[in-house]
Amino acid sequence: GSYMSGGVGFTQYATAAYTDDILDNNVYYDVDCINDKYNGAANLGTDNKIKATLDVVKDIATESTIYGIDTYEKF
Repeated sequence: GSYMSGGVGFTQYATAAYTDDILDNNVYYDVDCINDKYNGAANLGTDNKIKATLDVVKDIATESTIYGIDTYEKF
């Protein structure tokens, strides 16, 4: 077992347990979003890829960031 008396160690331990699903949910959301917008581009395989342009990267990053902020605000 571990001794948790507060302080930085406890904060790190509690934060990891508290935020576990947030990171998983964000990744699942991103994959679903990519597959919906870009015809299954996040699926495994080589024939379902789209051209990696800066606009595509910005779009995915923006969607992911907005979802992350919305999720953060719920907690």
